[in-house]
Amino acid sequence: MKVGMISAAHVHAQSYAEILRSEDRFEFVGLWDDDRKRGMEFAKSLNVAFYDELTELLNDVEIVVVTSENTKHTHHVLQASKSVR
Repeated sequence: MKVGMISAAHVHAQSYAEILRSEDRFEFVGLWDDDRKRGMEFAKSLNVAFYDELTELLNDVEIVVVTSENTKHTHHVLQASKSVR
């Protein structure tokens, strides 16, 4: 299953990313972050794609892991629920 990550802001983002990469049943394709610099650095460290647009990421994946700031979770979950199949 193709998995994407929304943001690298949360303290658990790194550990969640490691789990995604270690599981054969998941294909961790990339991430989007509203802080472009942070997101690009995190994506590069994981050797996954960085998406400039959240909608592009959501169109490419079946599962999303939300690791943004807690105050943004609701917004990101609602966006994902409209797109992820």
